[in-house]
Amino acid sequence: MKKKKVISAALFGDGDKYAQYVSAFVLGALNLFPPQDGWVVRLHVDDVVRRSPRHRVLDGMDRAGLIQLKYMLGEPLLTRAMLWRLAPVFDEGVEYVFSRDLDAPPMPRDRAACEQFIVSKCALHTVHDNLAHSGVMGGLCGFWAPEFRRLTGIDSLTELYKFADRSDEQWREHGTDQHVLNRISATKINLTLLEHRFNGWTEGRPTDYRREASTYGCQDWSCPTPDAGQWDKVGSYDCGSLRLRADQLGNHLGCAGYDHLAARHFWETHGNEEYARALRACEVEG
Repeated sequence: MKKKKVISAALFGDGDKYAQYVSAFVLGALNLFPPQDGWVVRLHVDDVVRRSPRHRVLDGMDRAGLIQLKYMLGEPLLTRAMLWRLAPVFDEGVEYVFSRDLDAPPMPRDRAACEQFIVSKCALHTVHDNLAHSGVMGGLCGFWAPEFRRLTGIDSLTELYKFADRSDEQWREHGTDQHVLNRISATKINLTLLEHRFNGWTEGRPTDYRREASTYGCQDWSCPTPDAGQWDKVGSYDCGSLRLRADQLGNHLGCAGYDHLAARHFWETHGNEEYARALRACEVEG
């Protein structure tokens, strides 16, 4: 039986700033993290999204088995709602959870990093693919769920918020979710962490620059962020250009504001045709 692994994202509030990325994100994630390998794409939404016209498309994706749609309760304070992405960590039967930003493109190098984390048997994962990245990244972190719960003693999202001990005003500040994640790595000394450190990938290609490993309060190991991605549809990285092109959909892992229309076109052209057809059907019906 394959272990259940979740790619977890969140969408809340008004406007299309992030909603415009949903289709490209889902299509990319399905191709790189396919359901037949035990992966699930889960999207956590608030009441604003639930009442909006876009909900019909999201509900269609859920009914078609493309995503799992999870309705979250409570006021979606900015960074408190960002931590909704950690909700599957506390679900029975979920083994691995990877928290991702909707406005960052899924790419093969991300899948390779996730697989290395799974092999590592560490409880917490962080990926640094840009010189600005440091600590545990809210949109590039991962969890071996049962081990994370065991080593931290945090057994629910409610307990995580209690551990965070932040006011509503603090939750409205950008970066608070990452402060909470980094407080966990600093105070839970028995926690085991794997860091993928910056390995020179800049402007969509590898360079010679390398960065030293970071230090954490918990037990930690560091390895280079992969240059070679993983995508099962094509052969080895050296045998063709498709995988490299997929790794160039964004300048680096976690990059915000990419060309989601170009990324969607790539996956519709080179990815699994069934996913593309099913997603288009949801959009038409919505």
